[in-house]
Amino acid sequence: MALLSYSGFRFALNLSIIVSAVSFPFFIIMPAYAFLAYKFTLLASAISFAVSLYYATKGKWKLDKQALSLIVMTNDAQYLLSCSLFLLVGFMNLLVLGPLVIYATYSLSATAPAVLKPMAPGIYNMLVPRIKWLNDKVNRALLFAALMEVMLGMFLLLNLITGQSSLLIVMMFWNFLSLRYQTSGATKFVFGQVRMQLDAVFYHRFCPRPIGFIWGKILGFVRSRAGQC
Repeated sequence: MALLSYSGFRFALNLSIIVSAVSFPFFIIMPAYAFLAYKFTLLASAISFAVSLYYATKGKWKLDKQALSLIVMTNDAQYLLSCSLFLLVGFMNLLVLGPLVIYATYSLSATAPAVLKPMAPGIYNMLVPRIKWLNDKVNRALLFAALMEVMLGMFLLLNLITGQSSLLIVMMFWNFLSLRYQTSGATKFVFGQVRMQLDAVFYHRFCPRPIGFIWGKILGFVRSRAGQC
């Protein structure tokens, strides 16, 4: 059966990621359910990226520096690290789930032909135009995912300044952003756009100099963690 195949496993897993992530905001009034939905999304996403990474490398993982340096530059390894980070900490934010939903949606559409076409051809034929529309919007979706990740990085920095986040979490997430900056054109583009917008605000002649000085310090930290954006 199609569902028992690798494509079927990925299809079911990514569908569960989307359902749990979308249900998360509706469970805010029930913190216990919201927590479970949030953690399940992260866990399912981590499993999805780990399985994808395993198949991409054909299971031939080597524990030497050269092999690991190549693996860590893949999207699957980077998002596996990010999911693992937020699984281990108590931080909860929709900006964490947003990119995961986008990637799960495109993974779902990629496996839909192998799963739905033989099992439910009528449903698949109805979804074909939607899948084509998604594929046409892939660049915009990647930019939106990158924007949410950069916004999350800025949000964590602000939390660090106000004492609501730990330095370890901030540094680990910015290490993730550094990897994304090196491997993702969308992330590099978003970094450049965000920096130009914020420079125009904080270096404006009407902006108090102390605020511009603080922004300069933050920008220096960002540059050091994100490959000199």
